[in-house]
Amino acid sequence: MGHKGQPTHRRRARWRAEPWAASERPQRQRRAGPQSVAAREPDVVARRMLWPTPLAKAEKRLFASGKAWWQRWKVTHDLGASINLPIDYRDVVDSLGRSIHTVVVSQTHSDSTPLVLSHGYASGCGIYFAAATPLAEQWPGPVYILDSPGCGLSDRPPWSKVNADLCSVEEAEDFYVERLEGWRAAMGIDKMVLCGHSLGGYLNVAYAERYAQHVERLVLVSPAGVPQGKPMTPERKAELPILFRAVIGLWESGWGPFTVVRWGPGKWLMSGYVQRRFRDGSWRDSEALTDYFHANVTHGEESWGGCAHATLLRPGAFARSPLCDRLPRLDFATIQQVSFVYGGDGDWMSASHARELQAAAPGRHAPPVEVATVAGAGHNLMVDNPIGFVEALLASGGRDAIVPGGFDGRTFGEEALRMDMSGDLEVGAQPSLRGV
Repeated sequence: MGHKGQPTHRRRARWRAEPWAASERPQRQRRAGPQSVAAREPDVVARRMLWPTPLAKAEKRLFASGKAWWQRWKVTHDLGASINLPIDYRDVVDSLGRSIHTVVVSQTHSDSTPLVLSHGYASGCGIYFAAATPLAEQWPGPVYILDSPGCGLSDRPPWSKVNADLCSVEEAEDFYVERLEGWRAAMGIDKMVLCGHSLGGYLNVAYAERYAQHVERLVLVSPAGVPQGKPMTPERKAELPILFRAVIGLWESGWGPFTVVRWGPGKWLMSGYVQRRFRDGSWRDSEALTDYFHANVTHGEESWGGCAHATLLRPGAFARSPLCDRLPRLDFATIQQVSFVYGGDGDWMSASHARELQAAAPGRHAPPVEVATVAGAGHNLMVDNPIGFVEALLASGGRDAIVPGGFDGRTFGEEALRMDMSGDLEVGAQPSLRGV
């Protein structure tokens, strides 16, 4: 684990080249090859793949599906030759032996700031399957997509503090923050653009509070925990219908929305979830998404990730320590920008909360905030409209945006939806991401 002030060149870390079954053992250890300019390559532990886990296979299938869709999209809409970017699957092990599963999609090893993406509750790095390749083609630096600590194919240590009665907000945040810092130190990254979805956005703010010197800017994608919420007092709970009271009781005891998936007809339940939750489009591979999310929920220990909602959020997804109070106190002498991106159609997180931060009351420090939406997207905008999501990320960052034309107040991806529905471009229309 890295700490402020410690020289990163003394830290050692390892790649695990693939996720593997627990019974496998290292075959040999070797030093990594030439170092990149953007980030030092950690040492590698090369392991023979005796049997990949179902989650590892489902993840590869999902990313391959997203890459194949993007190649077809470019051919269909005459967007030029496709860049055949490799997708690498690695487990980065920090100096304390803790691993974070990392998907690397990059066409360059430059001095440009890397983009680090994290997911929300009950999700994994596969949520970015359709956006990964088009994003990496345009982002000037490396793109790293992480399984959060205690989630996906990252280490899932036993975690018994399953609710707020057993775990403080600080303890729950520390689990994520210190492991992310260990990953950063192992990678040799100085500065990064942190992009987090839902609960991942909330947790990246917690990281930026402690390690602002390593955050160039934040991109918060439909983040959880921004507004203040009314406390669920015993009096308020007593007024609710019995079903609502039961759901709140399960939440407060550490049960999550997908707990039942681990029991019996999980695949059937997950298939229905995918069909209802994600917008249909040429990029959506429903079978691959179902396999991935089912494998992700049923893989290994539930660990910290399985109860993060109950330790960090109150019922209704209101944060126990809301971001509206914390964002204005970030070190904006170091962090350049906070960019909010919301779905433009049915996102149950409201962009109005980010707008309220922009219009901070007199006498209250207003952080450098910009807010945009993605057309036709709900809460999972990187799946509902991956091109709009990529366009928004590339336009974020104010004066340092990769794509000029502004970000604040814009809706991205409208043309992409028209193209997808028609199968072709309208006369005179400009294809999405052309010339970026």
